[in-house]
Parts: sequence; C-alpha cells; structure tokens
Amino acid sequence: MQLPRRTWLVGQSVLVLAAVTGSAMTLNAIESNKERQSQGSDANEKDAAAPCCAVTEDTGYVSDASKTSSSTAQLHELNDIQQLRKVFNAAKGSPRLILLLSPTCPACVLAARLVQEEIMIEYADPNFKVFVVWLKKYEGAARSTWRPELLSDSRVTHFWDETLIASRFFSSHRPGCTEEWDAFFVYGPKASWEDTPAPLIRFARPIYKTFQKLKEALVPLLKESVE
Repeated sequence: MQLPRRTWLVGQSVLVLAAVTGSAMTLNAIESNKERQSQGSDANEKDAAAPCCAVTEDTGYVSDASKTSSSTAQLHELNDIQQLRKVFNAAKGSPRLILLLSPTCPACVLAARLVQEEIMIEYADPNFKVFVVWLKKYEGAARSTWRPELLSDSRVTHFWDETLIASRFFSSHRPGCTEEWDAFFVYGPKASWEDTPAPLIRFARPIYKTFQKLKEALVPLLKESVE
C-alpha cells in the first residue's frame, strides 16, 4: 500500500536527520544546538545574538532527501561582500535566492536538500539564480566540509565565507542581530544591490521550519519568469 506523500516525506526526513548527524537527533535538539552556536563564547554577545535564533515564521515543514547527482560546482572564496553584490546584480531580471548556511549544521544540511529537491528539481526556470554562502559558523565547519552534492544545480553559485562577511552584512537588517545564518532571502527580477539588495520579498529563518514560506514567496516568481 502506498503511503500519502506528506506522511512519507515526514518519515523520510527523520531518516535524513539520522544520516546527517549519526544519531536520532530531533529537530528540537538541532535548534537547541544552533542557539548555543549563535551565542558564542563571549558572554557580552549573548543578548545581541539571541534574536538571531528566533523563528521568524515557524511552519514546521520538513521533507525527504533523495539522492542527488554528483556536482561539478565550484566553491568561491568570499573575501569581500562586493563579490556577492557583483553576481547578484549580474543576474538582474531573474528571480534570486540568497541562502546563508553552515556545512556542518544538520538543520542547514536539511535546508539545502529541501531547496535542491523541492525547488531546483521541480522548477526548471533557466533564469532563476541561487547564491549560497557557506559560513564557518557551526562547530566543525570548514571549507573541506562543504558538500557540493547538496545543491548540485548549475543555477547555484557557492561561496565560502571564512570570516562571516555575509553573515554580518545581512544581520544589519534586524536590530540586535550580529551574525545572520540559516536564513533565506527572496528577491524578484527587478531587485538590485546598491547599498543593500532591494526590494526584499521575503526573509525567514531557520529555513527548515519556514520552508513553506520560502516556496510561497519564490514559486510565483518562477512561474511568472517562465511565462
């Protein structure tokens, strides 16, 4: 007997989390670990970092993670925010998605899989562009821990942000947030980046909990750009 798709997806997501973490870590445990990572070792930054851990739009949406094809993607070193600004503006006229992830964060890995399978595979709009900034934010994160197969689509550009340049830049839009991560930013075809990319259509974090909101904001843009 074939299970309903949503039941199957939820069941598969549990297996994904176990495979990623090597244990039966729950989503609550993941979020708890992320909060501790955000707070850092400096007690003076505790209050400032706390708002970054808040769930902006919590839908509780999870999905499965089927196997992806091997990737020929390149991981570009991000030494200046202007590098990201340049590729963003070069894609003006296209829907764009910016993701801030950390390669060893289980929730971020799940988020990357969701984007790959629920958006990149499902929507073949050739104009759509995704810019993923991989951050040295979560415990054990390093350039060598990046997994290109998580987002293997040719429309995705990957950056490695060793010093959290993008994390700090995108934190400026929220008072009290010093380092943004595990977050998405959706922009339409008319957006441009002068001092900051604008207009912003939708922002939320953490991605695995707010993924349905990401799709609600992004998918209409993809359909519109294909027509």
